[in-house]
Amino acid sequence: MRDDDIGRGGQFVSSIGGSFQIVINLKKNGILRPAKENRDHWSLAIGASRIDLSANQDEEADQETFQMEVNKETKKCTFRTSANGKYVTAKKNGQLAATVETASETEQFLMKLINRPIIVFRGEHGFIGCRKMTGTLDCNRSSYDIFQLEFNDGAYNIKDSTGKYWMVGNEASITSSSDSPVDFFFEFCDFNKVAIKVNNKYLKGDHAGVLKASADAIEPSTLWEY
Repeated sequence: MRDDDIGRGGQFVSSIGGSFQIVINLKKNGILRPAKENRDHWSLAIGASRIDLSANQDEEADQETFQMEVNKETKKCTFRTSANGKYVTAKKNGQLAATVETASETEQFLMKLINRPIIVFRGEHGFIGCRKMTGTLDCNRSSYDIFQLEFNDGAYNIKDSTGKYWMVGNEASITSSSDSPVDFFFEFCDFNKVAIKVNNKYLKGDHAGVLKASADAIEPSTLWEY
């Protein structure tokens, strides 16, 4: 994750000895527990004059539970604590603290998938696969194709094994036939499912295998296990 304070050039959230992963608690309506690789969770330390964050807890409680809110326009996210209801902010010295009532630019972070240089998608009708000759994408395959994922300032470019990128073709159909990258936006909706958006429309698959950018809202046919 990276805070997007332009004045500081955007600093990555880090800790001594590792990066962070997001653990989704399905029993608490998808509330998040950011954790280090050694499973130490973010914890809220409330003192007389300061409210700081540290990554040193191995048990889950309200102090280690956060709600992530995603701005659909900016594609950036904010974190609000369950303990005091305030937003996590990045101080000028790089320290994180949960002290802000209303989120602004200093409280916005940019999420990036760093452990998915290659990716597979599966929807309610099957896997997404690419026809090699035409670049047509089918979403009802019984076996998967592997795609490459490239991060681009909050968006993702998806590339097939021939080096062609996903794009929007005729009648909003999705094909893998572009020579240049096309931006798609990911909205993480469940433990391992994502909604993919382009041109303000969600990618939707049907039982016949047709994949189009045609949905205005998230529904089962727009969710992709990855």
